Amino acid sequence: MNFDRIRDLACECERIGKLPFDIKTEDFLHYSLSRLELNENEAKLVGRPSGRYVSIFSGSVSELDGESASDISEALSRELALMAKAVTGKDASCLKAVLAGLGNRSVGYDSFGARVCEMTAPSSRLAVFKIGVPSQSGLTSSRFLRCVADCAKADLAVVLDSLVAKSEERVGRIIQLADSGVTAGSGVGNHSDRIDGDALGIPVIAIGLPTALETEGSLMKMGYLAVSAQAENIAKSGARIVSRGIEMLFAD
Repeated sequence: MNFDRIRDLACECERIGKLPFDIKTEDFLHYSLSRLELNENEAKLVGRPSGRYVSIFSGSVSELDGESASDISEALSRELALMAKAVTGKDASCLKAVLAGLGNRSVGYDSFGARVCEMTAPSSRLAVFKIGVPSQSGLTSSRFLRCVADCAKADLAVVLDSLVAKSEERVGRIIQLADSGVTAGSGVGNHSDRIDGDALGIPVIAIGLPTALETEGSLMKMGYLAVSAQAENIAKSGARIVSRGIEMLFAD
């Protein structure tokens, strides 16, 4: 079965054959949280990697008040700890991790990953790197990150990237965690640089925030995006929320 692209957001996967996914959703005061686990057969049907996907839904991250943003940071920290233990078998307090930001810092809608790294303080258990894009480093993101992870003797890689949404109502409103890794550049149709456990030799958890909207028709296949004037504010506000959640988990 051929797919033009892999949807960045698990909640936007095409449900071929009306597959009855087991999605568990909980509602909280400032956000809702859904969990989806795709086995290999289900993953093939929707055209994305198998694994666990957690989505935290809220209002636009650029418009949240301090209490709401803090609650979401705490939720992300808890979910990241649970997912990290599931893939490594270790409690977060015993883990050494590398935090890697993908994307182009100079492009507003693509700056989420780099911004999280800028805002996150490294610790004895957390090494922080901005990987950027191949045109800046001369290396593919997966190759660069494998070298970094080996150097840091990391048990886990947490990779951050801007995502592309299919629906405008989801732009800036979902923080997604996935233990299936990430394909750098997939939002614009580039599937050549897969970052996962096979590529790095250690488990990978991807955290993403949709900052742009895919266009319709043939333009989508060419990687054209619709970017709102708020894209940079979304990336900045979302990065602040995610950074706080990560620091809660890995601070000394």
